[in-house]
Amino acid sequence: MRDFSDGGLFLLCADELIPELNTVVEVQTTEFEDAPIRQTKVVRIDPGVGFGVVFI
Repeated sequence: MRDFSDGGLFLLCADELIPELNTVVEVQTTEFEDAPIRQTKVVRIDPGVGFGVVFI
């Protein structure tokens, strides 16, 4: 994870693991114990870096 806000987050990821735009994915941070699993939607892709999602 590179950035985190109330509205979404940006995940660092290898290119072959990046989902397509508008894909719904479940995310859970490992930085907090018992963090909730959240539904998100992919809204940005930075090839070679990762992807951004918004919480839905």
